[in-house]
Amino acid sequence: MNSETIRIGCIPTIIPNGILEENSFSVSHIDPKNWENALVEGEVDAVLFPLWQLPIVLDDRLTIGALTKRLKTNVCLVKVAAQKGNENLSSLPAGFKVFSPSEIYINQLKSIRSDLKVNDAESADYWLLPHFEIGLQNLFNKEHIIFAFQFSELVPLPGSGVWAYVVLKKRMDIRRWLAAIHHSATSRITNIERGVLKNFQEKAIAIYGLEDDNGYLHFSAFKASNQRPITYSSSTSHGMVPKLVELLNQ
Repeated sequence: MNSETIRIGCIPTIIPNGILEENSFSVSHIDPKNWENALVEGEVDAVLFPLWQLPIVLDDRLTIGALTKRLKTNVCLVKVAAQKGNENLSSLPAGFKVFSPSEIYINQLKSIRSDLKVNDAESADYWLLPHFEIGLQNLFNKEHIIFAFQFSELVPLPGSGVWAYVVLKKRMDIRRWLAAIHHSATSRITNIERGVLKNFQEKAIAIYGLEDDNGYLHFSAFKASNQRPITYSSSTSHGMVPKLVELLNQ
């Protein structure tokens, strides 16, 4: 088996061309509402999906087959109208109107600038989006990005910046092939993120993990009732999920 014989399903306009070109996948567009059925009914062998968009609880017949190395995931405040150059958050006018498709980003930004106003997309002065999503959708060119937040300020959503390959559990042939491009370090981190999120299904939450050059894991997490993100580091992933849940419950 090789990449040319694996049928990869992708959501139109959400295609990581670099990954596809590097591995020479055969790609077909699928309905974003019926991607699970496409897998179950054998229309495609695997579905390539942004991990942050996947449901935390998958269909019992499906499994995440591979994860890519995490891409840049800064959260950015983006001006709707073109504007060159960068600005500091403190230089933005009082009462500026922001739109974000994710309520958690608005909550985090309010913890830094409480004077902002939330508007719908058409009347907003700025959009608040993850850098990863901007790259996928190609909504704006680089001139439009005016402020990229540090992880200590705004925490990305779980799974941000990661591509997941979703496959049927019973398709061991496809799973064995995808294992060759599986990124174990990213898998370890995102499994912790998703594990924490399972304990907060009814609450808005953001969580982001990184592994440094020495193998230490560093996490930042934020929920709507937090004033600032909590942080935690460890040399091992063992017990990380309950520890992060404990910190978020404080």
